[in-house]
Amino acid sequence: MIIRKINENDRSVINEYLTHHFSSQKLVSRGVIHDSSTLPGIIACSDEATLGFILYHVDGEECQIIAAVSIVQEEGIGRILMREMQGITRSAGCTRLWLITTNNNIAAQKFYKSLGFKLVKTHVDAITNSRFLKPEIPEKDSEGVPIKDELEYELWV
Repeated sequence: MIIRKINENDRSVINEYLTHHFSSQKLVSRGVIHDSSTLPGIIACSDEATLGFILYHVDGEECQIIAAVSIVQEEGIGRILMREMQGITRSAGCTRLWLITTNNNIAAQKFYKSLGFKLVKTHVDAITNSRFLKPEIPEKDSEGVPIKDELEYELWV
């Protein structure tokens, strides 16, 4: 497995994944629309197959993970990418690595906590506002759980 910076050749695979799983290449977090095709990122690859990727945004001393995806599950890809992301955060001169997930994404919440991230804020009903920016966001997930709140996690690096 190789972890490297995302290049333009990777964008079609990433865009296809985001469109299929997130209904769009457009990502919304804390009321901001992010165009996935312009975000820097890292990718995990093996034999020309994409195993996972992270897209992020640096703002001052903070680095926000906009999308963290493990295409291959239960093989430690997410942990490896997140560890690499901590190094990128430090190299960029940032001290805070943070991200948003939704109230219904219990697996992600457990994963981030296992990496030492702390839940610092629940933005109640933030997804309602996000739907104005990205109407494709469903009201409920595949198990019928309402998608309503943004949960903010952070890790000081």
